[in-house]
Amino acid sequence: MRPYAEIAPALTDLLQRFGPPRKKPHPEAPFLRLEAEVWEVPGVDPAERRELPLRQLKWLRGGLPESVFNLLSGNRELISRVAEILLHSEFEASYHAEVKILGSLAGDSAGGPVGE
Repeated sequence: MRPYAEIAPALTDLLQRFGPPRKKPHPEAPFLRLEAEVWEVPGVDPAERRELPLRQLKWLRGGLPESVFNLLSGNRELISRVAEILLHSEFEASYHAEVKILGSLAGDSAGGPVGE
């Protein structure tokens, strides 16, 4: 699990590059709204995430559920397969090359999946 404050700058950058045009990016949206099966925010009921006051974010941590993290840890082939599925289901084709480059850079320098 990592603190929101640590994840927010990367989310902001990704939203500015690939998200819908907005005056101000909202990194709290993906942090709080990702499906509970693939993202945990301990201490916050998934049904109440959308209503959480932004001022509480600085105290929160989020990450992959332990079962997902353990499944992906050290399994580069599975990580690549999951990344490809997400890439094709969530990003326009025109973004694929740039997302792949960013993903490979993050994988080399981020110290592993978010759940660590």
